[in-house]
Amino acid sequence: MPAAARPPGTVRDAVVDVLRHHRAHVLFGNPGTTELPFLADLPPDLRYVAGLNESSVTAIADGYAQATGRPVLVNLHTAPGLGNAMGSLVNAYAAGSPLVVLTGQQRRDLIGADAILTNRNPVLLPLGAVKHAEEPAGAQDVPAALARAFHLAGLPPTGPVAVSVPMDDWDRPLRPAPATTAITTRVTGGATAPADVLEELADRLAAARSPALVVGPGTDDRRGYWAVAELADRLAAPVWVTPWAHRLGFPTDHPGFVGQLPLDSGPAAAALEPHDLVLVLGGPVFRYMFAEQWPALAPGTELVALTDDPGQAARNLAGETVLCDVPGTVRALCRALADRGSERPPGPPPARPPAEATPGYAQAALALHQVMPPEAVLVVEPPQSYEYLLRALPRTRPGSLYFAAACGLGFALGAAVGIQLAEPERPVVALVGDGAVQYNLQALWTAVLERLPITVLVVNNGGYGILKDFADRGRLSAVPALDLPHIDLTALARGYQVPALRVPADPARIAAALRTPLPPGPRLIEVVVPAR
Repeated sequence: MPAAARPPGTVRDAVVDVLRHHRAHVLFGNPGTTELPFLADLPPDLRYVAGLNESSVTAIADGYAQATGRPVLVNLHTAPGLGNAMGSLVNAYAAGSPLVVLTGQQRRDLIGADAILTNRNPVLLPLGAVKHAEEPAGAQDVPAALARAFHLAGLPPTGPVAVSVPMDDWDRPLRPAPATTAITTRVTGGATAPADVLEELADRLAAARSPALVVGPGTDDRRGYWAVAELADRLAAPVWVTPWAHRLGFPTDHPGFVGQLPLDSGPAAAALEPHDLVLVLGGPVFRYMFAEQWPALAPGTELVALTDDPGQAARNLAGETVLCDVPGTVRALCRALADRGSERPPGPPPARPPAEATPGYAQAALALHQVMPPEAVLVVEPPQSYEYLLRALPRTRPGSLYFAAACGLGFALGAAVGIQLAEPERPVVALVGDGAVQYNLQALWTAVLERLPITVLVVNNGGYGILKDFADRGRLSAVPALDLPHIDLTALARGYQVPALRVPADPARIAAALRTPLPPGPRLIEVVVPAR
């Protein structure tokens, strides 16, 4: 019997129907007092994946949501739990990860008294890292609010949505009301660019002297990934990925792949200067780490960007932007160019500027290249070696690389756990530094509990390498707290019952450690690099 046709039960019964309707059968959380009434006696078709703190479970849920492409519920403990999760939630928001963030709240009759566990402003607290936040006016409004949250999280531009629910709402009888029927509604669809816009853009691409592509995370799915490769072939165009892209929407073994667009506005403009028309697909224009030269494009270079995010369109620094379903529009462009008989002969491979890796990451990449199968997923956290990793470890399938979208430390280990839960058939490797791994080391516990075979490769150089690099770039001296001595990572891993090995930064030794048979479950390999 459909959920809407059943006799009305409790608020909690209706919310369970919302979860089932949206195929959100896997929940993530770290239970607290205000969450217990929701979690008690969960139906057997709902799976609760636990973590030791809210930062870890939010990163895990982020990885799971990105890998499945569906909205996922993460349950946090009132204001302190939401505060603990904010760093991970910032990464999830930057990645457009469709999280439904369900936070607990004190009983309604005690909120006004500012009782212990009251979230004083459940809407304001998460607003910097969510698309929308609300606390329903009454218990009867909770199911519809959660249903809206699932719709909003999954609609372009996707992203987290927060709902705060007082703990005494869950067992309230649910009166029949029009709003409760919202739990069974569906929202689907996505528009390609209008026909006249498509035709004009196809004409411009066909007539361009030297077109180029810049690809963002928005094409990293089965619809967009291969369509972009086809478009690059038809145009014989060189292809960059956007700076520090958190997903790769293009195969990096493609002959037209150049690499990452420079992080500095001046070199980025210089890289694109030889091209009269630049098409940006599913990414910003552009996210710089440094901006030492303007304008963002050299004279004579035109730019058109395709995005499904109006906010991103408003922030773009140059050119024209078309709001559309990006993968669908790319496929339509391929058809339009085929109808025109427009296919350029391939030219010589584009020049690739040299890429360097900090010590330890180059050796780890060489070892992974030997042992990691092509279907493996790589979750990386070292931004200073990002370009090198793109070259050394070709990513040739959708969903093969994940990176912290907001560059917030603590993403990789938690996300690897969530991705492995979502894609148990694919090997998952987290490549992370000794500083970053400390932010969410507790995610190892969840990996053990769920018996997930992730490989965690930690490059230990005894400090925050990227901060030392930035200090050198800025000619800054005597910056405190950049060294991290006296941490035994293998001992910490074993404390979570994770088999751990320590090896020097030698590719052969790292590869041998990666091949070492171990019991089912996660493993951690520490690659030791002399401290700077």
